[in-house]
Amino acid sequence: MSASSIAPHTPVLVGVSSVTEHNEDPLKIGEPLALMERALRAAAQDAGAPKLLAEMDSVWMPRGFWDYADPGRLLAERCGAASVHSVIADVGILQTTILGEAAKALAEGRGEVAVILGAEARDRASRLQRAGREVPL
Repeated sequence: MSASSIAPHTPVLVGVSSVTEHNEDPLKIGEPLALMERALRAAAQDAGAPKLLAEMDSVWMPRGFWDYADPGRLLAERCGAASVHSVIADVGILQTTILGEAAKALAEGRGEVAVILGAEARDRASRLQRAGREVPL
């Protein structure tokens, strides 16, 4: 099948990444937004298309244990994306559900470049709180 025979708006996965950090000092572990950005940039590299980040028009993620009002929009701004639709799914929603919803939106022509993210640094925050230290963002 050639690229020209693929129907317009067919969702295609082009890059993936995962970031995991472990350190005895929780201050040396990235906060969730930093972890998401590292994974996002690594996925763009995996796709061989780092310039796609500036073209993202939707960011999908499950709600995490973080205090950001709209991390998708923050990440889009960091990557130079002009306008982005940010979707934060309820806790308990599977990543595959989010993937399916993002693919459906693309197939229906509601966007061209969708990003699916997730990040958690709850262990970092818990360890800092137990030590009586402030949890920096």
